[in-house]
Amino acid sequence: MRLLDEKLFFSLIKHTQNKKIGFLVKFIAVYSSVIFLVFYGICIAHLIATRNPDLLPFIIGPALSLLSVIVIRRFFKRKRPFETYDIKPLIVHEKGTSFPSKHGTSAFAIAFAMMWLHPFWGSIGVILASLTGLSRIMVGVHYPSDILGGLLIAIITSVLTNMLSYILL
Repeated sequence: MRLLDEKLFFSLIKHTQNKKIGFLVKFIAVYSSVIFLVFYGICIAHLIATRNPDLLPFIIGPALSLLSVIVIRRFFKRKRPFETYDIKPLIVHEKGTSFPSKHGTSAFAIAFAMMWLHPFWGSIGVILASLTGLSRIMVGVHYPSDILGGLLIAIITSVLTNMLSYILL
């Protein structure tokens, strides 16, 4: 698995030698988080204003995903690609644990939370979350398995949160 992960990582980052692709993935890696946070904040404000009962699972799902990442990172001390290999990341990033990706997990968790409320906008969110994950690999701060791990966490916490909300609420 690790060999496949590394092979895919290097096949993706070689495309950043193209200046246009390099610029695009840097832009997405840096600014997609802002887009997700603003979008998430607007959705929360709307749910509060309309007294929507789906507010609680909409908040709990992504929060549970983030908490899961914090806990899992205590057990997996995987170094970032730029710490392991002689590559320069395209964005400034601190050293530390890369598995699972916090950015990837958060983006997918918000997209899945939105999917339960509004499938069209949730689908747009999943596309943007996928681009976020891909960009985090291509700028050299994550391996593909870091993003896939975040995706899996987001799926599990989203399904569990929504199942429990239907049972309890």
